Amino acid sequence: MNRNPRAWVLMLAVVLTLGVLALRLFVGDSDEPGAVVFAPSVALFALELGAVPGAFAGLVATLLFFLTASDLSSWDVIARGISLVALGALVGVLGTRLRDARAVARTAGEINDNVIQSLVLARYALDRGDVDDATVRVDDTLHEARQIVRRLVDPEHVRAGDLRRDAAARVR
Repeated sequence: MNRNPRAWVLMLAVVLTLGVLALRLFVGDSDEPGAVVFAPSVALFALELGAVPGAFAGLVATLLFFLTASDLSSWDVIARGISLVALGALVGVLGTRLRDARAVARTAGEINDNVIQSLVLARYALDRGDVDDATVRVDDTLHEARQIVRRLVDPEHVRAGDLRRDAAARVR
C-alpha cells in the first residue's frame, strides 16, 4: 500500500475530474449543474501542488466544462473559467502557506529537541560541577544548531545582505 498521502490526494483529484466529466457527458442536460462541479478537483490539485498548477487545473476544468456544455456564450465560459482559475490559484497559495507553516513547526520542534534540551542537560552538568560534561554538551549543541541553520539557509540562494538583522543580537 502506498503511504504517500500526496499521491492519494492527487489520485482522488484525477478520479473526481474523470467522474465529473463522465457524468457531464452521459447524464441529462450538460449545462447543469455547471462548472462548479469541477471545483473540488481543482482545489485538491491546487492544495497539493501550489498556485500555478492549481490555476492550470482551473484552465483544464474550464476546457472540460466548455467541451461538455452546449449553448454557452463566450462570456459564460470566461466567467466560469476566471472563477476556476482564481480558485486554483488561491487554494494553491493557501496550500503553500500551510506547507511552510508545517515546516516551521517541524524546525521549531527540532530546535527544541536538539538544542534547548541539550542546553538544559549542559546546565544540569554545570549544576553537578561536571564542567567537562557541560563543555562537551555545549560544543555538541553548537554543532547541532549550526547544522539546523545550514539546512534552513541554503548558501546557494543567499546574497550579500540577505541575513542582515533589523536589531542586534541580545547577549547577556
